[in-house]
Amino acid sequence: MPDVEDGSEAVAILKGQIRKDRPTLVRMHRADPVQDVLLADGPGGGPIGRALRAMDATEAGVVVILPGRSWSASLGAVEKADGNVGALRDYGIGAQILAELEVRDVVLLTNTRQTPVAIEGFGVSIVGYQPL
Repeated sequence: MPDVEDGSEAVAILKGQIRKDRPTLVRMHRADPVQDVLLADGPGGGPIGRALRAMDATEAGVVVILPGRSWSASLGAVEKADGNVGALRDYGIGAQILAELEVRDVVLLTNTRQTPVAIEGFGVSIVGYQPL
């Protein structure tokens, strides 16, 4: 799903059949090329790989990869002053993707308890957390 403001795209990786009557395991991941590619502990060792392995034990799951840092920003560990605003916008894109996939109740796969803002406006509710 492209972002109309900057043309960046979010991607969803699906596992299984989404069911409206059951919570879906979801990982919303803001892309960071250095962390995701270069600093991962071997193949599948980064956050995306760990999320996919966590979904092995579930009937259905979704990994939403949100637009993130560029290679140059990631290499320099440079954060924009408005980084949090961008993150909020990106989670909105993630919530739109979940809504289009008819994901309603989410068990969020995360190591933090930060609740993405305004996802409930898309009909998506966080009903639980599971550590990554």
